[in-house]
Amino acid sequence: MILSSFKSLWDSSDWHCTKDSLLYASELRALLEFPGFDWRLSRENFVRFLANSYYGGTDSPIDGIFKLMPGTILEWDGTMPRLSTYWTSVPGEHGAKWYGTDNDALDEFESLLDLACARSMRSDVPYGVFLSGGIDSSLVLDFCQRTNPDVASFAVAMSERDFDESSKSDVMQKYLDVRSHRRFTLTEESVVDAMREVLDHMDEPHGDPGLVNAHFLSQSVRPHITVGIAGDGGDELFAGYALFKAVPAARILSRVPAVVPLLKAGLRLLPSSDTYMSLHFKVRAFLQGFPATDALRLPQWLASTDLPSLAELCTNIDPKRIHEPGFKKGIYADYASLDAELGPSTDIQKCLHFYQRIFLPEFVCMHTDRAAMLNSLEVRAPLLSPSLIEFANKLPDRMKMRGSRLKWLMSALARRRGYPDLITEQRKQGFTFPIARWLKTSLSPMTQQLVLDPEWEDDRLVAPDVVQALYEQHMSGSANHYRTLYNLTVFRAWRRKFPNVAPPA
Repeated sequence: MILSSFKSLWDSSDWHCTKDSLLYASELRALLEFPGFDWRLSRENFVRFLANSYYGGTDSPIDGIFKLMPGTILEWDGTMPRLSTYWTSVPGEHGAKWYGTDNDALDEFESLLDLACARSMRSDVPYGVFLSGGIDSSLVLDFCQRTNPDVASFAVAMSERDFDESSKSDVMQKYLDVRSHRRFTLTEESVVDAMREVLDHMDEPHGDPGLVNAHFLSQSVRPHITVGIAGDGGDELFAGYALFKAVPAARILSRVPAVVPLLKAGLRLLPSSDTYMSLHFKVRAFLQGFPATDALRLPQWLASTDLPSLAELCTNIDPKRIHEPGFKKGIYADYASLDAELGPSTDIQKCLHFYQRIFLPEFVCMHTDRAAMLNSLEVRAPLLSPSLIEFANKLPDRMKMRGSRLKWLMSALARRRGYPDLITEQRKQGFTFPIARWLKTSLSPMTQQLVLDPEWEDDRLVAPDVVQALYEQHMSGSANHYRTLYNLTVFRAWRRKFPNVAPPA
C-alpha cells in the first residue's frame, strides 16, 4: 500500500519516518504528544532559527522531524519515504519569457487579478478584505469591489506614528468609496494581550512580530467575517522589498572588499535607534552581507544578527559551522542549492527565488495562516493564485524593478486605475509594531522572564552571559538587539510547553 500526502502551494506540515512507521500531522505538537518516541532538540536547526527568525526549508525544532514542503507529495510504501514535487514556479521559468509590451503585461495582469479576486470571494459565509494601504492590498480591494460593490474592508491603525499606515488605508477606502470599512487600533496594551495569546498557542517558534499583528487583526475581524482576503505575495512576486535596491551597491562593494571593515567600524559612529527602519538598522543589515558569495548574500542581509555575533551567542557548536568565509560549509550553505534550480539568471531573479521559496511560505504565509487558524478564520491571497505566480515569473526584471521604482507593474496598474499619489508613490512599510521600543516598556516583564530564564543552561543552546549582555545593552538603549531577543523570547515560551523534549546531544 502507498500512502500519499499532498501539501498546498504555500503551506507546510511535519513528518517523521522510521524503518517501519510514518508519523504525519499538520501541527508539530501532535507528533510531540505521540507516545513511544524520544524527541530531542536540534542544535543546528536552532542556530539557523536564531539567524533567520523561523525554521526554514525542511527544518523543525526537533531532530528527525521534517517539514513537508509546499507543492510536495510524500509517498510511503512501508519502508522508505519518497518525495516529489507536483507544482513549482521559478523566476525566469527555465527560459519562458514575456514577449509583449508594457501595456500587454498590464492588460494580462489586470485580467488575471480580476479572475483571482473573483474566485477568492466564492463563499457561503461573510468575507472581507484586509486593507493596509499598500499597493498590494489596495489592488486586491479594488478588484474584489469590481465583483462585489458591497465588499467590506478592514484596517489596523498603530498608536505609534512612525509605524502607522492608517492614513493610507483611509485614503484608499475613501477613493474606492467602500461602503463598509472598519479600523482597529493596535495599542501597547493590546500588543501585550495578543502576544501572550500567540506565545501560548505557538506550534513552533516563529520570530516574526507580524504574527502578533496578524493575530490582533484576525481576532478583531472574526465577529464580522469568516473569510479574510489578503494582499500577501506582491512583494515576493514583483520585487517589493528595499533589499532589491541594495543588489547593485553590493556588486560594487564586493569588488573592493578592503573597504568593508572600515565601513563596519564606522557603523559604531551611527547612533542606535528604535524607530522604523532607522539608518543604523539599514546600514547594519547591508553590511551583514559581507563577506559572502552573491548567491548567499540575501539570507545574511535578512539575518537577525551577523555571523560572528551568532557564533559568540551559541554554545557547543563548532564556530566554523556558523561562520566560514564564503559560507561554503556554514549555516547558509543549503541556500546555495536554490541557485542550481534557476540555472543562468539575473540578480533580481535570484532574490525573487529566495523570497518565493523560503521567505514567503516560512515567514509571511506562516504568520498569516497560524494567526487566522487561531481565530477560526480562513484567509485567502488572490496574488498567490498559480496563474498569477506563473505570469509574474515570466516577466523580465524591468517590469518588476525599473530604475529605483520597486513593483513597477503593480504601481503602473495602480496609476492606470487612477489611485492617489499617496498610494502609488509610497515606500514599502512592513506590517509590524514598534517592538524594539516596547521591549523596554510594556513587554519588558515578559521578555525578561523568558530571555533570562535559568533553564537556558539546561539546554546548553546559548551562552547565558552573552544573552545577559545583549539584554542589558538593548534595555539601556546603547544597541538594538530586538530581533535576537524576540527570537529567544518565542523559543523559550515554546520550549516551556514541551519539557519532555530532551536537550540536544
